[in-house]
Amino acid sequence: MPVLCAGLGEGHTPRRSGLWFESTRTSFEAKPMSDPIRLFVGTSANSEDLEAEMVLEYSARKHCSLPLDITWMRQSSHGPWSGWACGTGRTPFTHFRWSIPGVCEFKGRAIYTDVDFLFVADLAELWAQDIPDVALVRSATGKLTTSCILFDCERARRHVPPLDALRRLSDAHGTVLNYFRAHPEVLAPFDGNWDCGDLRGYELGDPRVKAIHYTRIEHQLHLKHAIPRLQREGRSHWYAGAILPHPRPELQALFDQLLDEALAAGYSLDDYRSAGFTGAARRNFTYVQR
Repeated sequence: MPVLCAGLGEGHTPRRSGLWFESTRTSFEAKPMSDPIRLFVGTSANSEDLEAEMVLEYSARKHCSLPLDITWMRQSSHGPWSGWACGTGRTPFTHFRWSIPGVCEFKGRAIYTDVDFLFVADLAELWAQDIPDVALVRSATGKLTTSCILFDCERARRHVPPLDALRRLSDAHGTVLNYFRAHPEVLAPFDGNWDCGDLRGYELGDPRVKAIHYTRIEHQLHLKHAIPRLQREGRSHWYAGAILPHPRPELQALFDQLLDEALAAGYSLDDYRSAGFTGAARRNFTYVQR
């Protein structure tokens, strides 16, 4: 069910027809480059981060020039994201990025991002980049950051375990991350910054910035909206630490603008709600205030 990734003006195709909101799809046909970009997004199980999901999708489609399929990866009682040791991850979805090659049956390409991303450039620019070996990341040397990855799923077969093996690991993310730290030669940096953490070192509008990752949980941009909504619903967010204003007010303003644009374009938070999973887990941590 392809979804055209047009702008949000005339000819925009309804979004819901090509997305999988439940973790029920267990395999994905490998597709040529002309077919939809496959974007996998790690997110929470119980609708805690709806506003972030909406802004990610809206901003991706706003700029995208190719068809786009989005898969939301969340903890579940069934499907490819069930049965993981998620209690060792800093987020509810930490381990799931490494499931993508296996979910794609080790065929084709796929992009991963965390849910706390917004896009300011065309994902087709990233999708078309050459992958010398297993994957493109922000930096293949120094501190390895894997919040945005462009996988060559076929080449990943030699380095990333299949789904069942990943599920058996007590810390799947730590295990695979340490493997790639020891083998940086199979990774390469993408062209452009597709994982710009909290806009550090850049100004808004810098053409080198392609996607913004508002990464530090205590001042994530969507919490301004998510926390009051969850309180009205009698629920709480999965992060229980202190919530602070983002140190870059212009980023909060951009997020708020994109959220308003999405709502005006017909997006609805209810479209992102999941059935929920009572067994959702993550490692209990909060940031130390400095």
